[in-house]
Amino acid sequence: MHDELSATAVQKPRYAKYGLQEVSVRKWRERISEGGSVMSTVSEQLEERVAILEAEVAHLKSKLEVVSLPTKPWWERIAGTFADNSAYDEAMQLGREYRVCQLALCLEHFTV
Repeated sequence: MHDELSATAVQKPRYAKYGLQEVSVRKWRERISEGGSVMSTVSEQLEERVAILEAEVAHLKSKLEVVSLPTKPWWERIAGTFADNSAYDEAMQLGREYRVCQLALCLEHFTV
């Protein structure tokens, strides 16, 4: 089975590693055979790609404009979420005790 897959695997053309598609390469060859320049084809391709990117950026910007900023600040949105929560109350008590202990150590250090 593995041999069958490797035998039927299609090799990518040389130009595929540069991000070029067969259509683009065909356009280049047609342009050259008509006496045109490859650079103008590259320029046209770049202009087309830039236009596509600009359209995509405009689309993404329009999506961002739809999303509005919250009307309330975050601290007002979370206010009350820990109401009647014993774990929160315990954490606040432990924090208070720690701060009092730190204050006592500080006062002791400076009064000696």
